[in-house]
Amino acid sequence: TNHITVVALLTRYQKEVLPLLKGSKTEAYRIKTLTRLLGAHFLNDFKASDVAGYRDQRLKTVSAASVLRELGILRRTLNLAAKEWDIPLPSGNLVQQITLPRTDPARKRRLQGSEAECLLANTSNTPLGAAINLALETAMRRSELLSIRKSDIDLNLSAVSIKSTKNGEERIVPLSSTARAVLKQLLDKQAASHVVPIHR
Repeated sequence: TNHITVVALLTRYQKEVLPLLKGSKTEAYRIKTLTRLLGAHFLNDFKASDVAGYRDQRLKTVSAASVLRELGILRRTLNLAAKEWDIPLPSGNLVQQITLPRTDPARKRRLQGSEAECLLANTSNTPLGAAINLALETAMRRSELLSIRKSDIDLNLSAVSIKSTKNGEERIVPLSSTARAVLKQLLDKQAASHVVPIHR
């Protein structure tokens, strides 16, 4: 392990494991951050204090939930290295040796009064405005909105089929007249297969 770096493990994880997972684009962004801040470490010298330092540095700019997701990737990568790739970890899985940040309770707040109107007024005629409108009208998650393809939409039945759901089961979302109008407008503009033109 003298010459094996953390970036080598993360690169292998990205090539072999990531394509099999949902939300791979989002995971790829997290891997970039892990690589930038921890990638240069050799496994031989990789310490729990390095991972703890990463945790503390990231908590200054992102939420505890985001840090947990990033550390989750590192933990899975180290587990694979030890259990399936025959790469010894001199100090074990370091993520399991540090104190993980606590996440805040889930937010339950909904838009109040004229907040929705103000939000839409400031994003009108933009892809973001369309996404916000669809989210308000259908209660779809961001990942679901961004995964909609033309073939998923049936304007005659006023419904959209969501294949990439949290529990992995396809579901049908009925469309209000507003949601239907937004999707029709997007369909008329979009040449790409994905309908909501926002990068993940």
